[in-house]
Amino acid sequence: MTDAPLIFLSYTTADRPRVAPWYEFLKRQGHNAWIDKEHLIGGQQWDYEIRKALNAAALIVIFVSNNSVNRRGYVQREIRLALTKLEEKLASDIYIVPVLLDADAARPDLLSGLQFLDATDDAFGEQLIRSIQHQLTATEHQSDLILDESGIGWSKSVIAEEHIGTPGYAFTAQIPHLTSTDYRNLGDCTDIIKGWVKSRLCDYRSGLLSQDSWFSFGQSRSQRTNIWDASCADPMVHGQTVSIRYSLYWYGAGAAHGNVGFQTFAFFLEPFFQIETLQSIFENETDALAAMQACILEELSAIKWPKNEDDEEEQPLLDPDAIREGTKDWDALANFVFTGAGIEIAFGSYQVGPYVVGAHVATVPYRRIAAFLKPVYRQALRADFVDFEVPHFGEDALTSASGHEAANDQAITPAA
Repeated sequence: MTDAPLIFLSYTTADRPRVAPWYEFLKRQGHNAWIDKEHLIGGQQWDYEIRKALNAAALIVIFVSNNSVNRRGYVQREIRLALTKLEEKLASDIYIVPVLLDADAARPDLLSGLQFLDATDDAFGEQLIRSIQHQLTATEHQSDLILDESGIGWSKSVIAEEHIGTPGYAFTAQIPHLTSTDYRNLGDCTDIIKGWVKSRLCDYRSGLLSQDSWFSFGQSRSQRTNIWDASCADPMVHGQTVSIRYSLYWYGAGAAHGNVGFQTFAFFLEPFFQIETLQSIFENETDALAAMQACILEELSAIKWPKNEDDEEEQPLLDPDAIREGTKDWDALANFVFTGAGIEIAFGSYQVGPYVVGAHVATVPYRRIAAFLKPVYRQALRADFVDFEVPHFGEDALTSASGHEAANDQAITPAA
């Protein structure tokens, strides 16, 4: 059973009595279902174990109810994590199966694009099994080497190392291996990424030289183990670039909780080299930064908490001042990838809000910053075909770092 594809069940604690029978149902059908109540034991780092199960899952079933949509708890973070994983899947895959436990429950905006199943329907069990079988069948036919329409192929390997100590460490990282007949130096990106991973691993090894008297073998292993886990999404090929985004989880032994972050790598395909900083692709860095800050503020400010019964209206998930502080300079925009929709910027725990709201990704459409790109990057990113939008920076724009004080009605003139 442990080798069978994992099916992760996500729900709010108040719904456990209603979800448990479906967990038992899936087990009777021979599926490797995972639910926290049955798999978490005392002394484990529950946050890490849940994330590890989510990462390993072939499919995630999210149970939505009047309880879950009105609660600002872990289930909301699980939805965000699941949607991040969904980006790695093919469009035809059913990776997330949302289920309504209450037929009248509000459907979370994060899941609005997915087809819901209704647990109150007499045929729900049959529908759930059919959705699961579709995903597992599709997974069985995927090759270890994925070939993108661009002609770039890739596979992944894992570096894992563990040492028991006071404290010890548990280290896991995926390594992408890219191949292409068109781009002869593409394999260099594996060496660059592997060097980064090995450097992090050496940091953990060196920590063994300074064992801490605060820890002892009388504690559970999870309490005295530093954890570092790096999971990479599939490469994103756009124009003459390829990007790779890592989702990071780390836990310092003895800490109250773990943390979530990102590490990204972006490469120009021909000639092949690493695009190490985002500002390097712009001619007008000052105006480009202001345009990106304004766009990110606009997108992240639009995210709302699920509405509680006591709320007269939906409340913003993130404080605008926290977003401004978390995007104040180019260093704050260090984790970026190039996609067909625009430049995606990833923000880890605490960067644009408190820990409870989790990590976030914002997309800056190319039309918002195309006017400031260097010509070669405008062409490489296919941004020379978009309708340029010359931005107006209003009073809510993030101008403190750049020093740009444009008035509400004053347009930015693109660099020549």
